[in-house]
Amino acid sequence: MKKNILLAVLAVLVVFAGTKTVFAATETSADGNFVYEADYYAGTCKVTGYNGSLDKINIPKKIDDLKVTEVALLFPENKEAEKIENNFHYDLPDGSAGWSSANGDYMPTSVGEIVVLEGVTAFSAKVDSNNSAMILSIGKITLPSTLKSVYIKSLGLKELTIPGNVESMELNCLETEKLIIESGVKKVENCYSMYSLKEVVLPKSVKEIGYQAFDGCYNLEKIDLSNVEKIETGAFENTLALKSVSLGDKLSSIGTLAFNWSGLTKINVPKNAVINGNAFSNCYYLESANIKSKVTATLDNTFTGCVNLKNVTLAEGPKKLYATFRDCKALTALVVPSTVTEITYGTFSREARKMILAVLNPDCSLYYKKDSRGASHIEVDNSAVILGYKDSTAQDFAKNNGNKFIAFNTVTNLKAANKAKGKVNLTFKGVKGVKSYTVYRSTSAYGGFKKIGTSKTTKFTDKSAKKGTTYYYKIAISYTDSTGVKLSGIMSNAASIKVTK
Repeated sequence: MKKNILLAVLAVLVVFAGTKTVFAATETSADGNFVYEADYYAGTCKVTGYNGSLDKINIPKKIDDLKVTEVALLFPENKEAEKIENNFHYDLPDGSAGWSSANGDYMPTSVGEIVVLEGVTAFSAKVDSNNSAMILSIGKITLPSTLKSVYIKSLGLKELTIPGNVESMELNCLETEKLIIESGVKKVENCYSMYSLKEVVLPKSVKEIGYQAFDGCYNLEKIDLSNVEKIETGAFENTLALKSVSLGDKLSSIGTLAFNWSGLTKINVPKNAVINGNAFSNCYYLESANIKSKVTATLDNTFTGCVNLKNVTLAEGPKKLYATFRDCKALTALVVPSTVTEITYGTFSREARKMILAVLNPDCSLYYKKDSRGASHIEVDNSAVILGYKDSTAQDFAKNNGNKFIAFNTVTNLKAANKAKGKVNLTFKGVKGVKSYTVYRSTSAYGGFKKIGTSKTTKFTDKSAKKGTTYYYKIAISYTDSTGVKLSGIMSNAASIKVTK
């Protein structure tokens, strides 16, 4: 099939080694197939148009003895074709349909294949239309390993491979179902609104998922993030088909709204990842979350709008809960770590009836204060059961808000004695059903307690005590409460002794 189609020309200013070089006026290759802009000083050119067969476009290494370093193809509408009468439709995971209007526009001519040879560092191809539904039907694109920058928009590719040396990318291919990123690429970005995309293959070299990288990829189902170290703002927003992801231990940051409106059903966050605001908000299908992060100071609206979230595990580390579980009406139980010092207004949903809330910090601020509706400031329904230490702020809150309170079981009668050189003997009254006790020691009454051993009896000997030092000891236990909540690290009061032997 032969068609004489002149592809649009773009004016370009290029900087080489600090010297400004303006491409010469548009020229046509000797064979008549290519339109290009020449830089005779550098001996290079940029392909901006094509007049040959559209069955296969072969971009050569040289045109008229000029090395091809850039390709920028702009495909116009085919005025010989009939105007589009229908909109472009794409299926959403919930069974509904999305659409982009293309009524009244001409479809561009289809292309069989584009092959770009080695040497080209920048490639772009798009349809000359502001209408997102204008799709150029194309069978295949082969890109060179020398490529540094790629921009592809509205090309109807089922599968696309990005070479390993690419440093900058922008992809908006409505019909692409599989995206393959080759080894060498460090950051993936700007793959937004690829409505048909189902699978992304990432190499171990990819360390960063950029700002809104896959936003609007409604049908994305599969991507491995186990080697990724940073996920930026909105990276997976509106990915409704994404049911699960694997986050690796090297992950350091999860950006604001990173998985907002995604289809996740469960999530495990590693210990070194900072979780920014609304990271998992509005995940309608999310049912369980295991947050191991020890470096997130405030869990800010983390799960707001996750109406089906039932089970949450929080590791020691966070200091503040701020609207963390707003509208999580299915939440049944939560153990608040001892590192949390503040639970603010709106942290929970008043619709979370009969929730069990265990607060491990006896001095945690729960901000009890009635508002105009007669609700407490942390929005805990008075049908919820509060667990905590005796005489703690949690007990005060339960009393003021009308909640049932259950005190933690703790070791009692802890005593310390120094009867032999370098040894401290501990005795205590155990807890029924507990088979193992963990011993902690500190040189301060106010913190710094570290594990020094365990005991299966109600006695323990510290054999590393130093003469002249005052030590503070606590005994921790783990058990399942009568409500069915599993509790760990429940501490006794401290016993102190100054070692004299």
